[in-house]
Amino acid sequence: MKGLRRSALMVFLLLLLMNFNNCGVYETPTQTASDFTSLSCQSETDCVTESNLNLKIEILPQDNFPVNSALEAFNIGGNCNEAGFQNHQISWQLLLNGVIVRHSGMLMRGKTWNTTCVNGKYRLFVDLASTGEDPVDRRGLKYGAGAGRAAYDLRVEISAQSASGGWVRNTSQGGTKTITLVPL
Repeated sequence: MKGLRRSALMVFLLLLLMNFNNCGVYETPTQTASDFTSLSCQSETDCVTESNLNLKIEILPQDNFPVNSALEAFNIGGNCNEAGFQNHQISWQLLLNGVIVRHSGMLMRGKTWNTTCVNGKYRLFVDLASTGEDPVDRRGLKYGAGAGRAAYDLRVEISAQSASGGWVRNTSQGGTKTITLVPL
């Protein structure tokens, strides 16, 4: 009984403390939005400077991606920065021993699989089943007609279209990333 009273008293005190309101006055702000006269932006888009050096991509996971022997297709994604460009794309290439064997621009399942950066994130679809442009069945990371399996590299790149209409890249500072797909 004594323990029940103690518990009830603790609950009552907690409820009383949760309803406490601070009746003090608010401190006067030292700066307002109009105090920041060094900003010359008229709208949010005016402050974005397009630069290929800011094109960035990150693949998650950052190391190896395990693939079981029955895997026909998968999604993979990560973080990205389109660097203020209106038009951009994220593409992938599947490499076996340094040779591109498949890429997101190929027609697979009736369409191509380039994607874009949305709110700093992206997702790619990688199809390993045989296609018209690459008839080799690469399910489970096969590399030929037999049942042999090998590690592949998956290279992901973000590129953007400049105001002049040409496509720009950032190949040396994070615009291209590669991970290894390893057989399980």
